[in-house]
Amino acid sequence: MQDFPINPQPTFHIKLGDGGDGTVFLETDIDDGTQYVVKCFSNPKIAEQEVNAYSTLYEQVGERPFLAKVDTQLRRKDGHTFFVMRYYPKGSLLDYINKNSMDNNIHNFFKQMVEIAKFLKDHGIFHCDLKPENFVVGDDDTLVLIDFARARFNDANLTLFGSPGTTAWAAPEALESTHYNAEKSEVGVLGRILFAMRFLKMFTPPFRPTDGDTELNRLLRSLLEKDPGARPTLDQLATDPYVTRLPPSASTSTASLDTTSSATRVDSFEAYVNYGTADPPTGL
Repeated sequence: MQDFPINPQPTFHIKLGDGGDGTVFLETDIDDGTQYVVKCFSNPKIAEQEVNAYSTLYEQVGERPFLAKVDTQLRRKDGHTFFVMRYYPKGSLLDYINKNSMDNNIHNFFKQMVEIAKFLKDHGIFHCDLKPENFVVGDDDTLVLIDFARARFNDANLTLFGSPGTTAWAAPEALESTHYNAEKSEVGVLGRILFAMRFLKMFTPPFRPTDGDTELNRLLRSLLEKDPGARPTLDQLATDPYVTRLPPSASTSTASLDTTSSATRVDSFEAYVNYGTADPPTGL
C-alpha cells in the first residue's frame, strides 16, 4: 500500500502542535488531498536520534499496524530538519478522551496498550515515554504507538538511567532515583493512563477505590503501588482478569496486534513546505 505521495505538488499546511522535541504539521497535497504529518526540528541531532530509534525499531520487529509508520529518511529545508509519518485523523488518545465518552472504550484501549507494551518488552524494547499523547487512534479505534525518541533497545538487565520521559506521567521511582526497572516503570505509567481514562483526571496518590467496577479498582490499586516490586509484570498484567475478561472484538487486539511483519516500506519524496509561517504557501 502506498502510504505517502511521491513527488507531491505544493501542500497546504496546518500546525498541529509543539512538543518538547519539535513542531508537528499536517500537510495536505493540493492536487489529490493526500494528508500526512511532518515533524520539524530546529536541532538536527534530536531529529537524527528519533529517526534512528524508528530505524532500530523496524529492524528489530518489522513494521506493525500498532506502531507508527514513519519515513526514516531525514530531510532538510530552510535550517530545519524534518521527517514524515502517516496521519491518523482521529488524533491522539488524549484528544479522544476529551471528545468522547470513555465508558465503553476503557477496556478496549487499555487491553491494546498492555499488548503493545508486552510485545515490545518481549523484543527487548521499552518505549520510556508512554502517555495518552503518544497513542494515536487509528481505524476501528485501534491504537498506534508513536514517538520512540526515548525508547531503549536490547536492555538485558531492564535498568534505566536518567530521564523518566514525561514527568507528569512518570512512575514515582523514575522521579526519585537514577536507577529503576524499565518494565515496572512502564507498568506504573499504564496504571496512570488507566486511572485518567476512568476518572478523567491525573492520578494523585493515594489511590482511593470508588463504587463500581471492583475488578478495575483492584487492578488500579496494584498498578499504582508506589513500590515497583508490588506491581505486576507485563506478562502478569496481560493475563489479569480485568484485561482478559472480555473476548476480543474485531476492533480490539485481533486487529491491532497482527504480528505479521509488513514488507512494505514507506517511499521517499521531497515535501514542499514553508516553515516560516503557519499560513498557506504563497500562491495557493
